[in-house]
Amino acid sequence: MKYDLGSLMKVGISIPLLIIFLYFSNPIQVIRKLTELNPFVYTLGVLIFLGVYPLSAYRWKILTENLVKFSFTDCLKIISISYGLNKILPLNSGDLARSKIANEYEKINNHGEILGTVGLERLLDVIVVNIIFVSTLLFYFNRLYYKLSWSIITALLVITGLIFLFIFEERLKHVLELLPNKFYFNKVKKLLKDSINGFNNLDSKQFVLIVIITAFRWFLDMLGFYVASMSLGLPVEQSAIVLLACFMTLISSLPITPAGAGFAEISGSALLVSMGYSNSTAGTLVIINRSLGLMLMGTIGIITINYEGFSYTFREN
Repeated sequence: MKYDLGSLMKVGISIPLLIIFLYFSNPIQVIRKLTELNPFVYTLGVLIFLGVYPLSAYRWKILTENLVKFSFTDCLKIISISYGLNKILPLNSGDLARSKIANEYEKINNHGEILGTVGLERLLDVIVVNIIFVSTLLFYFNRLYYKLSWSIITALLVITGLIFLFIFEERLKHVLELLPNKFYFNKVKKLLKDSINGFNNLDSKQFVLIVIITAFRWFLDMLGFYVASMSLGLPVEQSAIVLLACFMTLISSLPITPAGAGFAEISGSALLVSMGYSNSTAGTLVIINRSLGLMLMGTIGIITINYEGFSYTFREN
């Protein structure tokens, strides 16, 4: 992986934001709450959360089976490394390098199409998390008409975009051909056309199965976090846990800092405080969330990379 000054600045931005988060969370109270954590219940939450990996690996296998034939075991390793790099490196590096990682297991002939499947995977993740977030918000704040209208508009825009990509694939490629025939634009055109091909390589049955797997994958993610949070013995509503998990996931998916470090913590705490929870409770729940989505996934990624004997710079093809 190559990093420029901008990437290093994004890493540097997260440090003062994390310091601000710790300062306002009342660290003494947070430590006290964490020391009262029930290890058995927390471990149960971790085990449930780990179910995300086989589901994500199976989803990736279906997403790519029309392009490359991966074994389930290789898919599990690819997902572990990709998710891990997303947590420890800036710019969602694990997603951007997914095809290079996959090439270590099976020869990739067209990296752009693999990038298209990664884009579809991430788009479905964002859609599912948004649906869960908006649905929970509707019930929590009980302003059904106003929020339902916006959720319907959002859903229609997303569905329209998906239909456009599936139906007008050839027209999109034709539009891309209108770009100037310069070296840089030729590379961009090839990458975008390959991404569209990868996006559209699935049949309807595969697509439906992937949507179902995605929904169940996020159900396990939320359930694991909820059980881990219950290990604290705090009087926290289920809706608050779901909203926090969704909100921090959406913030973390933005390539502002590595895994949204700093932004996600402050935003998650602010959300819980606005719902009436104390700063220390909010800070503690944010740390529990990060112990799964950031520390656990990052650790699994590092272990897998070292076990497979990879470096953090994958070979050019």
